Amino acid sequence: MENKQNTKETEEEKVARLKKIHGVVYTLTVKDEDDNDVIAYLKEPDLSLIDKVVSRKEAEPVFSMKMLLENTIIKEESNMRIVNENELMVSCIPSLNGILIMRQSSLKKN
Repeated sequence: MENKQNTKETEEEKVARLKKIHGVVYTLTVKDEDDNDVIAYLKEPDLSLIDKVVSRKEAEPVFSMKMLLENTIIKEESNMRIVNENELMVSCIPSLNGILIMRQSSLKKN
């Protein structure tokens, strides 16, 4: 009989595995009504998604952040309550804005 060991993956191992598959990975954590962590893993958005989100952000801020979340979440590794429960999803908005931070740049004619 084979001896099977319980090989529960640590958080660091999970993130390392996801980075090998998706490149940049974000861990999004929100507290639920019982003060439990609800965790989702997000991949880096592509330029097409960033364009869609930024273009709708001012007129529809919640919808645009939900679009960002739905299109970057790594579903098979995440607690989908973050997408499906409005209170949790809205709580993520300040953190999701961090994905869209624009860096300052300059252009100089030489």
